[in-house]
Amino acid sequence: MAENSVESHANWQLDLLNQDHDASGFESDSDPLNRFVKEDALQFHEKGICRVYIANEPGSRRVVGYYTLSCGSVNKEFFSTQLCQGS
Repeated sequence: MAENSVESHANWQLDLLNQDHDASGFESDSDPLNRFVKEDALQFHEKGICRVYIANEPGSRRVVGYYTLSCGSVNKEFFSTQLCQGS
């Protein structure tokens, strides 16, 4: 397992994003998420805005999935009452 690997499975592993990872071919059903991982994720990760974890096959630098963690909040007053029901 690579030094920065968080978890490993038979077909993929989770790593902290770094400049060696290749997200250029990443495609999901969400254009904003595709743009984020290709254009902003590394910069945000390096600046400490968020932590970006990528999924890749062991031995490959190609990004096949990702998730981010960030510390922040949004006031529910910005959302409609209907959207906030159950909160």
